[in-house]
Amino acid sequence: MSRWLIWVLLGAVLLLGACQPGRREAALPDESTPTPPPATVTPAATATPMPTPEPLTPTPEPTDAPVWPALDPLDPAPETWGALEQWLVDAWLEGRNPAEVQAALQDAGWQHSSNELRTADLTGDGLDEWILLLHDITLDEDVFIPVFGAPGDLWVLDGTGLLYEHNAETDVPTFEAPLLPELLDLADLTGNGLPELIVMDSDCGAHTCFGFIRVIGLTDGEPQSLVQGAAPADDWIEISFPDVWIEPFQGQDALHVHGGHIGSVGAGIMRSYTEVWAWDGDAIVLQETLLDPTDYRHLILYEGLDAMAAGDLARAAELFEEAVMSPDLETMSFMGEDPDELEAAIRQFAGFRLILVRLLQEDEAEAESVLAWLEGTDPDAPLTLAARRLVEEWAGPEEMATLCAAIQSDLETYVEPTGPLEYQGYGNPSLTAEDVCELS
Repeated sequence: MSRWLIWVLLGAVLLLGACQPGRREAALPDESTPTPPPATVTPAATATPMPTPEPLTPTPEPTDAPVWPALDPLDPAPETWGALEQWLVDAWLEGRNPAEVQAALQDAGWQHSSNELRTADLTGDGLDEWILLLHDITLDEDVFIPVFGAPGDLWVLDGTGLLYEHNAETDVPTFEAPLLPELLDLADLTGNGLPELIVMDSDCGAHTCFGFIRVIGLTDGEPQSLVQGAAPADDWIEISFPDVWIEPFQGQDALHVHGGHIGSVGAGIMRSYTEVWAWDGDAIVLQETLLDPTDYRHLILYEGLDAMAAGDLARAAELFEEAVMSPDLETMSFMGEDPDELEAAIRQFAGFRLILVRLLQEDEAEAESVLAWLEGTDPDAPLTLAARRLVEEWAGPEEMATLCAAIQSDLETYVEPTGPLEYQGYGNPSLTAEDVCELS
């Protein structure tokens, strides 16, 4: 190796050593320069500790919950109706917690669920009455009990005693043992600021259950049903398979009751409805009936007859025309009859009534048009011939009764002039010769 190469390599090694970190030699202090004394560190000022805050005690929210007095344990509920009344009155006068009373009633078997004791001021005296549904625990084992109900009663009481005893005050369905009614709701339906009891009794047969609904008011001293029913003596709303709720009607809360069908094939295809019952200042009365929607042709015919009987000729005409002309309506055979025969009978009956409505509306041209349709469809049908006489001999509403009597006589010469409409089940109206030419 040449000498110049050796010197080059040696220089490179020395250069690499000088560049490596941590290998630099520390500078020696200059002994001629005095070393300054170490700096004096002044400690920071000590902060004054803040006092530990006391935990906040939340302010209780005001509450209307009653405060029940501390009393000795309640005696067990007695096992007879007579003793039970006094036991309840004593508990009310002592200011007992209703929950404690209900626990004792449940232990004895008088009550089964938490919703069978309710409290409300029904009389306006500022004090809550107790409303109790009570199962009868006094019956002999051989007493007949219907499968759809339980023996019992509904009581309302305060410190003066029984204010209302349902099965003593109302005409309820008769069984060997009076049945426990259903407390549907508490609601102010009269607008006096106090709730009434909405109570229902039930009566079920082989295929259909009926409800008997009352609105019991306690505001006039004596408990009474405020309902004015279908007959003057009826103080209940009667309907099959009832569904009951409350919602506003014309600015006031009203009872809405839905039902109306019968669970038997022999009743035919019926139409359910909703009745609206509201306070009129004197009683809870029927205010409105709302039919369920339907696609059955015979039910549209019945609705048209009802509209005509109510004097609503315009609505009646719409419905009769629908029953005659609509291709969307369904004609369901009843008990195996020919559906085409039933459809023809419905169209003929509705067509005759449509002609009568048009004549009453003084629209003879439209009456003639409907007659032409009937004659083109079934010219020899009894109702088509009756419609021809109606148009030809029409002399105005004043002579209508005389003309209709003559048409009825003509129709009665035929066997079943209205065809299958004479009987569409016992739940539907029977349409015969006497129903063809009339306003009702």
